[in-house]
Amino acid sequence: MKTYLKTDLAYAAGFVDGEGYIQIKRTASTGQFIDTVRVGQTNRAVLDWMANMFGGSVHVMSKAHDNTREAYVWVIPSRKAERFVRLILPYMKVKKEQADIFIRYRASIRSRKCTKVLTDKEVTDRLAMIGIMKMLNHRGVTV
Repeated sequence: MKTYLKTDLAYAAGFVDGEGYIQIKRTASTGQFIDTVRVGQTNRAVLDWMANMFGGSVHVMSKAHDNTREAYVWVIPSRKAERFVRLILPYMKVKKEQADIFIRYRASIRSRKCTKVLTDKEVTDRLAMIGIMKMLNHRGVTV
């Protein structure tokens, strides 16, 4: 198992706290649930470092306008994201609650028996977690 310096874990946690997004969502087209951690940045080097350290991949983001700098996003999915979040959780400040929900969501997946169809309760529980995450991840002024 790979060992990490505490300073690297703290740096990664700060980066996710400041620039990251811990996501659980349900796709409109298939109803499938997706869970990832994403970090956007104009400096690709730091995202490549994150991918090298923790897994995942770096992609070019589409530009919002012609006059904006090229931006990148590091994406780490599902099980790898859970492992990453568990590693950085002790160092998180801003998105600690989202991280806790993400871990709880991942635990609900691991505890399932191998059936493809979710029960109504499982769907309800997952949608409730998504609702809390959306509220916590909301940008701007809350009225």
